[in-house]
Amino acid sequence: MQDGPNTKWAEVVDSISSSYKQHNYGQLFYAIVRLNRPLRCVEIGVSFGYSTMHIAAALRDNNCGELHAFDLWRDEPMGRTFERFRTLGLLDDWAVFHQQDAKYVPDLLTPTGDVVHIDIGNDGRTYLWAAHAFEKLLSPKGMLLLEGGT
Repeated sequence: MQDGPNTKWAEVVDSISSSYKQHNYGQLFYAIVRLNRPLRCVEIGVSFGYSTMHIAAALRDNNCGELHAFDLWRDEPMGRTFERFRTLGLLDDWAVFHQQDAKYVPDLLTPTGDVVHIDIGNDGRTYLWAAHAFEKLLSPKGMLLLEGGT
């Protein structure tokens, strides 16, 4: 991942608690976005921002696209997550944050999501809801990525 002139990427990544970190899923999200060059990404379930940060960094390195990230921010204060993104220069240009319950997100979006990542639970009900709610919002080559209990 390219670092801007004042970026402290490693420090910020090390400060984030995420089960995704131990399996290097951040790099997987980064690679998916770099290779597929999506114009519109959506993430539901941001928390500390680990996967969000990697998606936004890939959009930055592609020099195109936008990420809309949704969370309730119950466990992690929203401002602390924003500050991480400001430190890396990823806020505003590449990532827009929304405080919203997941069940309302599909109603807020227009079709054409290229990559949708949902990390709000890992049970069959969540998967069925997501598949039904987002299938008509995905672009023809769009991807729906679901957290699977890492």
